[in-house]
Amino acid sequence: MVNIILDDSPSGGEASLSYGENDTGFKPTNQRLRDGVTTVAQLKHGFAVGNGFVDVGAEFRHRGSTNRAGFDGGGFFISDSDTPANEATLGQRNFAPGDGDAKDQDAWYNLRLPMDDGIELYSFATYDHRDSLGAAFFRYPDSQANQLAVYPNGYRPQTTGVNYGLRHSLNASLGPTSPTTFRIGDFKFDQLALNVDATRQLATALAKPRDLAVGAEYRHEKYQSGAGDPASSAMRSPASSAASTSSTRPSRCAARCPTASALLR
Repeated sequence: MVNIILDDSPSGGEASLSYGENDTGFKPTNQRLRDGVTTVAQLKHGFAVGNGFVDVGAEFRHRGSTNRAGFDGGGFFISDSDTPANEATLGQRNFAPGDGDAKDQDAWYNLRLPMDDGIELYSFATYDHRDSLGAAFFRYPDSQANQLAVYPNGYRPQTTGVNYGLRHSLNASLGPTSPTTFRIGDFKFDQLALNVDATRQLATALAKPRDLAVGAEYRHEKYQSGAGDPASSAMRSPASSAASTSSTRPSRCAARCPTASALLR
C-alpha cells in the first residue's frame, strides 16, 4: 500500500527551481564527463472555496541523458574475418549505456469541500506527460541488420517513448528504401476507481468511545495493445538476421496482440 498525502493548504503558494548534473571521472576513457543535467521547476497555490479548499500545482522536469560506454574494442562482435567497414568503427564510443533523455510535464489538483450533515466532498487528479529518448544497440556497417546505402558507418537506433516509436533505424529486409522512423506498437491502460467510506463514533461502557469505520471500493482496469505500422513488422527477406526490436503485428492483434519479433534494427 502506498499512502499519498496531498497538499491541503487553503491559501498561499510556493515556487521552486532546482538544477543538478553528474561530474564523473570516467577511467575507461580517461575522460571527465559532465552529463545527466537535471532541471526541475515547480509551482503550486492554494485557494479557499467556501469552508474548504482547492490546491493546484504544476511541475516541469528535464533529465539529460548519460553515456558510460568505453571505446569499442570489438570483442565478440568483430571477428578476424570481419570487414574493413566494421573495423573502422573500432576505438569509437559506438554504444550508449546509461540514462535516456526525459522531459516530464505534470499537473495536479486537490479539492476538499465540507457539505451538510457531516458529508465531505473530496476530489483529486494528476496528469503526467513524458517525452523520452533512449539508445538501442549499435549496428555495425556490414551487419545483416544494415543497408550500407542508408547507414554506411553503421547506426544506433533511438527509442522514442512518447509514441512507442523508433527513429534513426531501418528494417533491413525492406532494402535501402526502408523507412528510418517507425511506430512499433500502441499500448493503452485505463483505470477507474470509486470508493465510499463512512465512520461513526459509538458510545460504549468503556472509558472512551469507540469509532466504527466501513468502506467499499470498485476498481476496473483495462490494458490494450495495438499493432505498429506495417513497416515495423514486415519481413521480405527470409535470409535476414533475427530481430532484436519487438513490434506488434496487425495479423495477430485481433486475437490478443502478442509481442512479435520484427526486423527493425
